Amino acid sequence: MSRTANEEELALAEAVFGMFSLFKNVTVDAAQTCSVGSPERARILWSLKAGPVRAGGLASVARLSPSAITETVEGLERDGLVRREGDPDDRRAVRVALTPDGRRQLQRFETGCAVAALGSEMPRQAPEVRRAATRRIKEMIDLVARQSPDWGQPGAHKCALVTVATMVGALVLARAVDDVRLSDTLRDAALKHLTRSDG
Repeated sequence: MSRTANEEELALAEAVFGMFSLFKNVTVDAAQTCSVGSPERARILWSLKAGPVRAGGLASVARLSPSAITETVEGLERDGLVRREGDPDDRRAVRVALTPDGRRQLQRFETGCAVAALGSEMPRQAPEVRRAATRRIKEMIDLVARQSPDWGQPGAHKCALVTVATMVGALVLARAVDDVRLSDTLRDAALKHLTRSDG
């Protein structure tokens, strides 16, 4: 027997669908900001992070046909983001590997953190979407607080707020500038600040 969804469930579903669209826009924006070009190309580069992969493996990860993966890999190769190399396990096979520039561009794409990108988008969203985002951000802060050795102490939640604000703020600024060295320095400085040992 089916039942009718109540208003709260419908509002949640609407918020979730709104977030899907927003995440897609953020991903496309992050891919276009660096030299990756598209979320599909980013997914291929990401799957090469651990090491070279045969084209067939890339096709299944990217959910592309063999001809589409060939075309996409050729484009990535033309752009200097990947290279083809022989497979040491099978001399007839070819693997695709990241180039140093491909690894750099992937790192730039990854700094296009959804939370950082969503910050500027949220004020324009419907109240249900903002409520859902607020709930998830609070969960993220709580998760960070629970990882603290001071969890349960009065200042742990405040430290988690500072940690999340520093991480997101660093990513927002790193994405905003067009100077790669400054972008890297912002991220590195935030990481060093958050991981320093005061004791």
